[in-house]
Formats: sequence, C-alpha cells, structure tokens
Amino acid sequence: MIEKFREAILKKRAEFDAIGSADEELARSTVEACQRMQGLFERTKANLQEMEKLRVETGAN
Repeated sequence: MIEKFREAILKKRAEFDAIGSADEELARSTVEACQRMQGLFERTKANLQEMEKLRVETGAN
C-alpha cells in the first residue's frame, strides 16, 4: 500500500516536472520572440528616421 502511494507521488511529481519544463520553454521562447520584436522595432524606428531625414533634405512632402 505504501509502495503504491509512493509510486503515485513519484508519477505526479514527474508530471508536474514535465509541466514545469514546458512552462520554462514557453517563457524562454516568449522572451526570445519579444527580443526579436524589439530588434524589429529598433530597425523600423531607424528606417523611419532616415526616411524623415531624406524627406527634409529633398524638400519632399
């Protein structure tokens, strides 16, 4: 009886560990995606600034 209880606890712990690992992977991939988005934002911002600079230099509306 105690052995079955112990096995059930170990099984549940393994399940929770697997869920924890999946949560960690999701968090890691979310951070990576946010970092990529930040990079895209910075490049877009720089491109818009360059376009504005060129617009002013050429006198375009």
